[in-house]
Amino acid sequence: MKGKSVGNAAIFVNRGVVRDLEWFANHVKNSTGIHLLESLDWEPADADVVAFCDASLKGLGFYIPAADIAFQSLPPVSGPSDRIFYYEAFCVCWCLHQIAALVRDSGKITLRRVTIWTDSSNTYDIFNTLRAKPLYNEILKSAIDVLIANDFKLRVLLLPGKKNIVADALSRWRNDVALSSHPGLAIYDSCALPNIPLPPRETLGAEEK
Repeated sequence: MKGKSVGNAAIFVNRGVVRDLEWFANHVKNSTGIHLLESLDWEPADADVVAFCDASLKGLGFYIPAADIAFQSLPPVSGPSDRIFYYEAFCVCWCLHQIAALVRDSGKITLRRVTIWTDSSNTYDIFNTLRAKPLYNEILKSAIDVLIANDFKLRVLLLPGKKNIVADALSRWRNDVALSSHPGLAIYDSCALPNIPLPPRETLGAEEK
């Protein structure tokens, strides 16, 4: 919006901005307030649920060590085929959706603090700043929808790729490696991915080279 100098002049925005503003306005209208300290004033070790995520061009994978369960999937059909960062961020969002479903099914509604580990520094950045290029805004919005609907407090943290053995193996469909590192792990590969649309074409700008 910079460079606007005429008072009371109309400002034209694209469909992506309109959709983002409508999403934001809807949450503000239904919000009970912003509880920043409540969201951040806890240590990752105090989490009720801890998960590890990873993605490759072959798939997505995450697991919850304490529950001995893991999930894997092919990459989202709606996503770009050559942006590994998109898959990494999508995987964290998918993980959050699945955790919400597991918490609902368990009936343990007091489970609120969620820690998700990723080995993608870009994914870590966007979930901790809530700032991203238009391509990833829909992922962030979907994740925030889950947080608000379930009153979750989320920490997304970064770990070295060499320590993310199980999630990496799951994303590459190397279940033998995952089971070798975490014996007894139950692996599910039929859970639906969240429906996250790509943003309108005009918001994406020039193709990345």
